[in-house]
Amino acid sequence: MLSALATWKAHEDVINCVDYDAADGAVFACSDDDNFSVWLDDGSQLFSCTMRQYLPKQVSAMCWVPRRRWLVTGSDAGVIQVFTISPDYSQCNEEKVIQAHSDRVISILVDAEQDIMVSGRRDKHVRVYDFRTNTLHSGASCNAWITSLVYDPIGQRVFVGTYESAVVLMDISEWTMKYLYSLIMNKGSVRCLWYDPQKRYLFSGSFDSTICIWD
Repeated sequence: MLSALATWKAHEDVINCVDYDAADGAVFACSDDDNFSVWLDDGSQLFSCTMRQYLPKQVSAMCWVPRRRWLVTGSDAGVIQVFTISPDYSQCNEEKVIQAHSDRVISILVDAEQDIMVSGRRDKHVRVYDFRTNTLHSGASCNAWITSLVYDPIGQRVFVGTYESAVVLMDISEWTMKYLYSLIMNKGSVRCLWYDPQKRYLFSGSFDSTICIWD
């Protein structure tokens, strides 16, 4: 049986995303209260805030890239910002500002080896960004709101969860999002996804309280 190791109040509004650096025990959180925060474990499951960065809009999505020490955030205004986090997690430097979308960013994925970023937004669009050339590619659109994204780094495919009960599979190996096919099993809209690249299992959870496992 699982038990809570630590609980603390990190923000004043809804926390939209959390991430974790296992090597240093750092916890990242972003919220609708217009900021993201970083917390460090002192070794006894007591977390203290080492940094809080305020942004112009609600921070709706986030992704920690330990290989680059990047914290990539998405906002309610469709803006994606890339910050470099200092080794002691107390400071950040803004590296890039990307006007990727026109609406709230729902999810961000980064493949540091391929230097690509995939982002999804509420206005039904998924886009691909090339860090090497600083190019924002056109991406693709779905038939409904995007609720979640997961990435297959081996096959360079993106699984897109939507509000119409479908998981859309897209190929991004050539920098353009190519539609492959859709998976429809849940009766309710897809809320979350998780992918195991070794076993090639895709897990989907939906608003109808069901979980599907895809092979």
